[in-house]
Parts: sequence; structure tokens; C-alpha cells
Amino acid sequence: MASRYLNSYLESSNNPNNVGGHLPPGTNLNLPVVDDGGEDSTRVNAGGKIPPTASSDERGPRSQSASSSEPQRQQPPQSRQQAEPAAPNLRRSSSSRQKPTVIPEDQDEVEITEHRRKPNGEGYTIHRYIRGRLLGKGGFAKVYWCTSLDTNRHYAVKIVPKANLVRTRQRQKLQAEIKIHRSLKHRYVCEYKHFFEDKENCYILLELCQNQSLNEMIKRRKCLTEPESKFYLKQLFESVQYMHKANVIHRDLKLGNIFLDKNLNVKVGDFGLATRLSTSEEKRKTICGTPNYIAPEVIDGNKETRGHSFEVDIWSMGVIMFTTLVGKPPYESKDVKSTYQRILANKYEFPDSIPITNNAKDLISAMLQTNPQKRWVFPARLFL
Repeated sequence: MASRYLNSYLESSNNPNNVGGHLPPGTNLNLPVVDDGGEDSTRVNAGGKIPPTASSDERGPRSQSASSSEPQRQQPPQSRQQAEPAAPNLRRSSSSRQKPTVIPEDQDEVEITEHRRKPNGEGYTIHRYIRGRLLGKGGFAKVYWCTSLDTNRHYAVKIVPKANLVRTRQRQKLQAEIKIHRSLKHRYVCEYKHFFEDKENCYILLELCQNQSLNEMIKRRKCLTEPESKFYLKQLFESVQYMHKANVIHRDLKLGNIFLDKNLNVKVGDFGLATRLSTSEEKRKTICGTPNYIAPEVIDGNKETRGHSFEVDIWSMGVIMFTTLVGKPPYESKDVKSTYQRILANKYEFPDSIPITNNAKDLISAMLQTNPQKRWVFPARLFL
């Protein structure tokens, strides 16, 4: 049944993706730079317990991937690690502080110096960057506009203070994030560029997404038209299909992690919760994600009986599509516990005040199936 309406909905003649990829009319480029109010606080903690005072909404906008090393994430199996390039061996900071380090004034320009080892291993070359304005922040990292003084190219730089990486597990999480992200090369995935470190910080250079994220767009626009939602969802579908073919589950798809480049095309970012499966049949048991977007199988049952796989990303895409059309997530409630109860009961409804076509409702319903086995999967011809 899914393929019956997917082609008519996502491949219709008025879909901007099918007429040269231009943006739908009415899309506003004048997006404000808005500070993130600490979205990482909405993520599920490593033990899977519900924070008693956390809000279930997406706590403010994010302008580049900034969450780092907080929630628990499964590590790729050893066989996978040996088959791929090793992640950077992060040197441990001598600091014993556990609280996030305050990076110098966010609006001040700061010069960053990289000592890059020569290919032959003998000596170093010096590379300098200017850290510009703050783009976004999470609990343990900040992201800034960055300009290379060597090439004058612009990047986003994710800065993780080493004082936040004191524990071995924290360093391993950052290494796993880097290893997965740098292996992904797709036009709708925010490109990983380079990693380096000094005595105080770890630096990750990323593709610069000048137009922030869908989170800022929805905050400004309140909701999108159906042609606009189709435009972004089709690109998101393509990027997620690519990740799944590489056995990667993102596990934190949400408006704040869907960045927009200078042409307002999708760039999926923030792989802090991503995991790579050794086989497509493998399951993960870690409770992780952002409450409004988390799939029921992630939080249902005990650790011995539950398990999740690629279908959690499909669920999140259903939440994203609903949110772009309605202006708020389908399971949003007064607190995290109530949000989880609504997710487990699959309790949501389309507002009568917003016109949404039956094809759009059918597609959302196909992705928001409680049973992962009944959840919509990608038809291969969708992206041809």
C-alpha cells in the first residue's frame, strides 16, 4: 500500500525535486541566528531513566552539530573497527574537571593553530584558522563559523574541550562519532572535513551550513506548505536510505539535526548517537534519542526483550514530516513521561485547522506504525 501513494505524493509534478531541484516558492532565506537553549538536555540519559524535570520539546535551535559525548551509544563491533580507518587517538587532558569548560567569549574572533604532522612523519606544518561567531552549542561542545587563513575557505568548527573528555568512555564516544561521520559521503549529509587537537580542545571541521537548520525555519515560519515539506522529506529520505545501506542508524533525526546549506538543501548532521551494525539483522538495546522523536521500541519493555534497528529512523522521519506541516511534534506533551506514554499508545491526531491532504496523512501514518515490521520501508524506485 505504501508504494501506491508514495509515488503520487513525493513524485508528483509539483514536487520541486522533480523540476530541477529548485526551492519551493515562499521559502524565506532570512533566518535569524538563534542561540540553542540546551537541546542536549532533552536527550535520554545513558541509563534510560526519564529525567524528572526535563521538557519533552526540542529545547531551542541548533545551527550545526553540537551535541557531544553525553548520551550512551553502542560501539561498532571490533571486526568493523579493524576493517575501517582508525579514529583519531585522542590525547587525554591533564585536567580532572567534569563540568563543561567555558570557551572564550563566543562573539570574539580567536585564532586557532594546528600543528599537522607531515605525511612522512618527520616534523609538522602550521595551519591557522579564525574562529568566528557562534553557530550552535550543546552540553559539551560548541560550533563556530571558521575561516582557514591558508585557503580563505569557510567551515563550521566543532570545539570539544578536553576537560569534558576526562573519562575513557567519553573519549571513545567522540572517536566513534568521528569514525562514522567521516565514512559517510553523500550530497545530503553534512560533510566531515578534518580533525585536529591541541592541549585544550579537540576540533572537528565540518561543512558550513549557512542557513542553520529546519528547527530555525519552523520557529520562524511556524509550519511549511506541503510542497516545501515534500522538498525536504524527499532529500531526507535519500540521505537516510544511503546511511542504512551502510548499516548506519542515525538514532537522533530531528529538525535541529537537519541543517540547510546556502541553497536550502538538506544536510543531515550530528552523529553523536549514531551506530553502525555489523549485519543488517543486528539489534541495539541502548535507550537514546530525543523524547519527541524517539520510537516506541526504544523505550518499550526491559533491556532483555527490547531491541531496535533501522526502523527508528523511519519513525523519526514521520515525526519530522508531521512537525513541518503542523508546527509541533505529534506526541508533544507537558513532560517527558507524558510524551513517552503518548508514543507508546501512538496517540496523535491531525488538527482540523490545518489543511493536509490524505496522501500526506497516509505517508505519515505509514511511518508512525507502532510495530517496526509494519513501518514503511524505502521502495527502491523512489529515488530514481
